[in-house]
Amino acid sequence: MSDQQFEFAHTEISKILRQNKDAKKKFISQLKSLQKRLGTLKKNALRFKNYMEFLDKIRTVNISLKDAQKIVSFHNFGYIDDTENFIYITEQALGEKQNHKSTRHYLCGQFDNLNRNLETINYEMKQKEECLKRDLRVLRRNIKLFDRLRMNSRIILKG
Repeated sequence: MSDQQFEFAHTEISKILRQNKDAKKKFISQLKSLQKRLGTLKKNALRFKNYMEFLDKIRTVNISLKDAQKIVSFHNFGYIDDTENFIYITEQALGEKQNHKSTRHYLCGQFDNLNRNLETINYEMKQKEECLKRDLRVLRRNIKLFDRLRMNSRIILKG
């Protein structure tokens, strides 16, 4: 192999290695972000259940008709189960992907595929987060501040 051929091969290999390392960094960053957001989603799902339980116990709250209809729909069978199933499945998926953080041998497109998979999870998580935030807003409007603070402190201690 001539010096010119070696230099060409070295440049190409370095370029491929740099691309894979960049993809791996993006993967690790995205994985950490999703794990953090999943923890927040988990706490919000617990908060939702606690708020629902509280509103079911307290009958003296004046709830607007619009909020009452929404809260009644929250009681539908399996309403929060979809979010809880998503949390469970996503925890499993992110746990499996955790193993790829220590990869030192780069297969063609490996991290590109993993990053696309994480982007799909990210999109689904955004939808769940937005839906749960809307629902929590409805519940929050109907619970006094002191009661919310007391319930939230229990969630923080558990989490």
